[in-house]
This record gives sequence, C-alpha cells and structure tokens, in this order.
Amino acid sequence: PWQDNTSCGKLHGMYSGPVSDLLQPHGEGALILEGNSFLKFYGRWENGELVSPLLNDEEKREEEHALFKEFSMKYPSEEYKKKSTLHKNKPSPGLSTASDGSNYSKHLSKP
Repeated sequence: PWQDNTSCGKLHGMYSGPVSDLLQPHGEGALILEGNSFLKFYGRWENGELVSPLLNDEEKREEEHALFKEFSMKYPSEEYKKKSTLHKNKPSPGLSTASDGSNYSKHLSKP
C-alpha cells in the first residue's frame, strides 16, 4: 500500500514497481487507487514521494508514442538509413550516371 503524504491521505492505493531499501516506491511504477480498482495510473516516485503527474493508460501510451517518435527521428534505424541513402543516390528518370559520377541525358536514336 502507498499513501501520498501531501494529500492528507486522500490519494492512496496499491503500488507496483521498484522500491528503495526502505521498501518505499522508487522509480517508474503503477498505482491502483483504493476504491477504483479498474483504473491504473503510472508515475515516478523517489523515496516514497510521487515526483511526476499520474498518467492513465491512454496518457501513458501517448507519452510513450511521443518518446518513440522523438527517439526515431534522432536515431533512425539502419533500414531507414539504407532506404534514404538509396533514394538520394537514385538517378532521376531519363538520366544516367557517367563514370565520373555526373549525370547526363539519355539520347535515344532510332536505327
């Protein structure tokens, strides 16, 4: 069981997550509030004190999606890099690449 000391005991329930040496919530965890067992909230605790807002399931998914999107933009996968590189190096239609790397137009002549 966990109880928020700043709310005069109004916010309390069952905590699931890492704990400190004193068995206090410490780190990312989940909280099921007493009297509302169908809702699970997520937050971050330090030495038994809640130090982040509590998020419901939908808010947690949105936060994780935003973090994933930010991470993906910062560190694209190798497959994405390969596709991007191939696309950049692909000659434009109607152009061929000369041996020196420059492009020249194709001229088709009829026999």
